[in-house]
Amino acid sequence: MTQELLKQLDRNYSISRLQSETESYASIIHVASIAGQFGERFSSHYGLARSQIETLSKRVARENGAIRVRCNAVWSSIIANSSGGSNGENSSCRGLNASSIALKRIGKPDEVAHLILFLASDASSFVTGTCIEIDGGL
Repeated sequence: MTQELLKQLDRNYSISRLQSETESYASIIHVASIAGQFGERFSSHYGLARSQIETLSKRVARENGAIRVRCNAVWSSIIANSSGGSNGENSSCRGLNASSIALKRIGKPDEVAHLILFLASDASSFVTGTCIEIDGGL
């Protein structure tokens, strides 16, 4: 217990010291798959882990907002990959495809990157403790 408390205090001190040297906010962005919200056989552990990212983001945001640290999460749906496939081909996204999405297409990596860039920038200086779904209307 004492070691964990010391680690937490050290982490908070390090963040505080870093933030005292700048006027802008630091931004922590968790990235996860929206697939954790869909029930798949034998994947409850996956869904549990993914849902805890939302809780973690909210807690980090509340605990560190006073020292100018923002924390958010991005949940993406089916995104194309560099080999021409998509993350929809893995077991956690099985059953999801472009026809499942309101926009009738899979997402592009740069679309997710632009959202992350927004969250990392001062343009989102009042956005913290939230999970944003980038899913094309899934």
